[in-house]
Amino acid sequence: SFQLDPTLDPKETKTTSEYFKEKKGFPEAQAQQMIAQVKQMGSGAGIDFNFEKALITNTFSAHKLLHLSKKYNKANEMEEAQKVLASEKYNQEISRDITEARNNGVSGVPFFVLNGKYAVSGAQPVELFASALQQTYDETVTPLKNILDNGASCDTDSCEI
Repeated sequence: SFQLDPTLDPKETKTTSEYFKEKKGFPEAQAQQMIAQVKQMGSGAGIDFNFEKALITNTFSAHKLLHLSKKYNKANEMEEAQKVLASEKYNQEISRDITEARNNGVSGVPFFVLNGKYAVSGAQPVELFASALQQTYDETVTPLKNILDNGASCDTDSCEI
C-alpha cells in the first residue's frame, strides 16, 4: 500500500487540476501539461486516461477494500465492504504495507515490485516495462536438466521399450 497524499481529508475530493494547483502549488499551465503527458503515455499503451473526470481523494479506504477483496477473493460484497470502511479493520495491515513501501524506497505511484527482486518506478514506456517483465520471467523459469541418458520411452509416433 502507498498513499500519494495521506494528508487529504477522506471526505474531500478535488479534480486532478485542482489538486496540482492547491496541494502542489503548480500553475494551471503546468498542471495541464503534466496531465497531458500522462494521457499521452497511456495512449501509447492503449489506455485512455480521463483525468477531466478523475477525482483525487485520500486512498486509505480503498486499501481497506483491497485487503477485504484478498480475504474473500470477491469484489461484490458491498454490505461487508461498507462495514469495513466504517471500522478500524485492516488499519494495521495497511499501516504495515505503507511502512514496507517506505522501507523499499517507494516515493510515488505507479511502483511495481517484480518477483520481490526488481522495482519499476513511475510511468515507464511500454517497451521498458515489457523488458523488465521478460527479464524477471527469464530468471525465474529454469529449464529442466536431464541427468540421465534418454531411457525407453514413447512419443506421439512410436514406442521404444
